[in-house]
Amino acid sequence: MFKNKWVASSVVAALTLSAVPAWSAQAQEVTPIASNTASAVSYTAALNDASAFTYAMAKTPTTDLGSSVLTLAKANFPVAKNYYDTYYQAVEAEAKNNFASFSAVSKYATTVLAVTAIGKDATNVGGVNLIEKMVAYAQQQKAKGDVDTAFELLEMDYYWLLTALDANDYAVPKANEADFSREAIVDFLVTKAYSDGGFSWGSSSEWATGADVDSTAMAITALAPYKTQPAVDKVITKGLAFMQSQLSDQAGFYSEWAKGDSPESVSQLIIAQLALGINPQQHEQFVLANGAWTVSNLLTSYDKAQHAFKNSAQGTVNQISNVQAAQALTAYAQQTPYYDLSAVDATKFNYDTTAPVAAKISAVSDKSTMLKGTAEKYATVTVKSSKKVLATTLADGTGRYDLAIAKQKAGTKLVVTVTDAAGNTSKVKTVTVADKTAPAVAKVNTVKAGTKYVTGKAEKDATVIVQVNGKKYRTKASSTGKFSVKIPKQQTKKALLVMVKDTAGNKSKTLKVRVK
Repeated sequence: MFKNKWVASSVVAALTLSAVPAWSAQAQEVTPIASNTASAVSYTAALNDASAFTYAMAKTPTTDLGSSVLTLAKANFPVAKNYYDTYYQAVEAEAKNNFASFSAVSKYATTVLAVTAIGKDATNVGGVNLIEKMVAYAQQQKAKGDVDTAFELLEMDYYWLLTALDANDYAVPKANEADFSREAIVDFLVTKAYSDGGFSWGSSSEWATGADVDSTAMAITALAPYKTQPAVDKVITKGLAFMQSQLSDQAGFYSEWAKGDSPESVSQLIIAQLALGINPQQHEQFVLANGAWTVSNLLTSYDKAQHAFKNSAQGTVNQISNVQAAQALTAYAQQTPYYDLSAVDATKFNYDTTAPVAAKISAVSDKSTMLKGTAEKYATVTVKSSKKVLATTLADGTGRYDLAIAKQKAGTKLVVTVTDAAGNTSKVKTVTVADKTAPAVAKVNTVKAGTKYVTGKAEKDATVIVQVNGKKYRTKASSTGKFSVKIPKQQTKKALLVMVKDTAGNKSKTLKVRVK
């Protein structure tokens, strides 16, 4: 539960200028800034689209998708009636297997958060205490790290541990209190702040590159419930100053990898702001003179055309960006600490039980190798011929879909269905393959002088047209394709033009026939 905890006297006593790099004599205090006015934003559609994208990418909720389950539960996005039960059953199965597939503190922590977010008790998952398992795993890794630094717990592990424990005021097992009591975790984190106020994902790792904004925001989020303690408050203040110093001119954080402001980084800051009880739109430290602020910056990565978030304004749509954007916007919409899961009411979850509308289908012919149309966004579109599935695909964020199919015979009936992310299926839409193929040139028997008929063979039921001196004579070919067109008697070497027109209106090439 997010509330003020104990006063960590041991932490306060340990925080001296000589002991803590973050508070060195060279460190700068936060520079006051003038009051700026945050620009107005509209974020509801973006939040809904980010949630929809998250759901589409996590339709079957396995234990690897805890973050997505958390995201959907917090946003109360409509999901399948059995969605959360399916996830919980997957976690129960892992519990019976002693969480053998779990190999990271973050995996345990996100599972704790997801389980709690769907209204379950993480201390009793099928009779197994997930909190005990999480802390025991951390204890085991710490013991390995004491021998081999390759296994050493890093700051990121502690961010996740503290966040998970405080999600619903879960108790730390007494056997692990020495290393993982809240006091011990806060003590560890406070002493890991860099002199510039920032935090790292793992300062002792050989891969560490110093402080970064994402880790700093996560540290602030984890420490937020303890902000009334002077030592923690000072670290948070320095951390915010570090993040302020990294701001772009659009109130975000530039990513060299994304070649633009990162939606993930600013999402973490928004979550940190709300964890501190601060409305981002009124947080002067992160509102620029041009009106840019954290939420307005996040929305620059929202692609209205694709209805999803990209990894930068110039980047591509991806799952991580949408999950974190949805989390940040949910926190902003609810104006509460995102990871406070102490008052979950599972009876109020929204479920999607409405069938999607039938697909709209563009014209398809016997020349088509692609079936195109629109359906509910992120729904699965399937096309069948008789009972055979020809193709299936996922509609994009606009609802557009393209189904690659083999060429079908004219007259074939194709059946198209739409199944949304919740498993609801639309009514069947049937489309008949149109005939767009020209008939073959007629096979004409020899026409002799004085003959009154032109005979031969063409496409069955097609109309055969013979042109003589600009005048057209016609007949319908039989069901076997035979035809006989009556014409005036012709002299030797006279040119006759013969053309075939099928029942769909397609015309063959013209055949020139000489009277013998």
